[in-house]
Amino acid sequence: MTAVGVAAIVLAAVVGLILALVVAALAVPVDVRYRAAAAVPFAVEWMWGAVRVFPRKHRPHNGAGGKRGRRRGGDRRSRGRTAGDLVRDARVRDGFLRLAVRVLRCIRVRRLALVVDLGLDDPADTGLVYGWLTTLAAAVGVSLDPGEGIDGVRLRPHFDRSILAVNGHAHIRVVPLAVVGTIAAFAVGPVGRHVLITLWRNR
Repeated sequence: MTAVGVAAIVLAAVVGLILALVVAALAVPVDVRYRAAAAVPFAVEWMWGAVRVFPRKHRPHNGAGGKRGRRRGGDRRSRGRTAGDLVRDARVRDGFLRLAVRVLRCIRVRRLALVVDLGLDDPADTGLVYGWLTTLAAAVGVSLDPGEGIDGVRLRPHFDRSILAVNGHAHIRVVPLAVVGTIAAFAVGPVGRHVLITLWRNR
């Protein structure tokens, strides 16, 4: 066997080992915890707690972000119209609904007690998003109105103001490999390709 052949075999073995390690790492479950009242609400644990990530403390909104938003408002509105066109496409909506159902089925809920207050600038958009979320919840067998004193997710739509607040606590476990595979399968499918091409053309 020539030196080139030996080098090719070694390279293939190294690449295969790296891919195997990546797949093995992605197959390890990740625990995500959320507690609204905590100073750092999110905590992510991987490798059975050996790796822990605590995002920075939440900082209140200041004027700087608003200035940036006004300066780039035209671009944001343009992207919003593109996203709106996709959202109004029944095929895209159905595709994303199926994707969301598959992703949610990759998640194992260990503890969940959340109250979500949702309101958008346009009351019609609030109603539209609320309708999607209730449809998605029904598809995975989750009630968005579990009743007082019952753990679960309580979604409260607000049609008079813009708001997004999540209160309560949650502990979920997810296998990254399952989520990545599900999203990748969607991305190479007809709906995923249509969405990616549309977003690329209107970037």
